[in-house]
Amino acid sequence: AYGPETKYLTFEPDEGGWNNIRMSMETAVVLAQAMGRTLVLPPEQKMYLLSNDKKHKNNRFTFKKFFHFDSISEEHPSVEVISMEEFIQREVMTGNMKDKNTGEVTFPPQNRTEWDGHGRKGRPFWHWLRNATAAPVWFFDKCAVAIGNETGPKKADELQAFRKRQHS
Repeated sequence: AYGPETKYLTFEPDEGGWNNIRMSMETAVVLAQAMGRTLVLPPEQKMYLLSNDKKHKNNRFTFKKFFHFDSISEEHPSVEVISMEEFIQREVMTGNMKDKNTGEVTFPPQNRTEWDGHGRKGRPFWHWLRNATAAPVWFFDKCAVAIGNETGPKKADELQAFRKRQHS
């Protein structure tokens, strides 16, 4: 219950093959649901190997083409999913984002709200977003995520105690 009422989970999709992309999306959905956050879908982009179809001029894909989020939200009402553009309009352009280093209100490059199809050219956007949000670096061989089934200080202490036992 810290901070603003609505909290978000943004993520950068894996740039690998489809299976890595799919697993990153599934992980993001589970984390958003477990943490009670609104999932922000990354902008539409070309996906490795899925963009080789020469018949289609627009080889861009969005996760909405592969995941039926309406059904997911219906089955799991705590999972809300919005587009990156909606997130930027709702939270960023209203002055709610602050640079982690300066504490000053920050806006995306060129005050742009729509980043669909920019892929690698969107790198300035991702650098900006990492600087305006919590972007922890997790090393798979050193980190694990544990999410309790209840909230509150007592449950947080139990998770910390579990972590300490694992490092002993």
